[in-house]
Amino acid sequence: MQWFATALLREPSRAAQTAPVIAMVAELLDILRDEHTPDQQAHRALRRAVRWLRVFATESSRPTTRNSSTTDHHVLAISAKDLADAAASRQLATTWLRGTPQAAIRTEPVIGVVAQLHYDLQCSSKGQEAQSRLRHAVRLLEVFVADEEAAPQPR
Repeated sequence: MQWFATALLREPSRAAQTAPVIAMVAELLDILRDEHTPDQQAHRALRRAVRWLRVFATESSRPTTRNSSTTDHHVLAISAKDLADAAASRQLATTWLRGTPQAAIRTEPVIGVVAQLHYDLQCSSKGQEAQSRLRHAVRLLEVFVADEEAAPQPR
């Protein structure tokens, strides 16, 4: 999970190919294909997944040129072993899509993001880097509190 947190905060475009993101898509696919899942629950899962995945679909803040080659960038390919070892990623996906946001915040990927952010804020020598990582982390963490804010409060 450390790798996911580091990728998310330093290069969000690379984080899209990490185990937690891939596991979220796999879990969503399972839910949408499951005929026993009520339509309302499937729709809620889709809405939550889209909101969560939107964090990883952002454009890079780095300027691009017309002559830049795609071979200049490293291609990140996650192996089957990496996915098999990422049980925590599937736990996050399952908890987020089928469970509650309150339970999802206690999964390793979310805790890893907070821990990495804590480290980066303490150790970053560049204020802009720390600010950028903070923005990326906050965008992800906002996803986990959005349902709580939208839910009607008991009287």
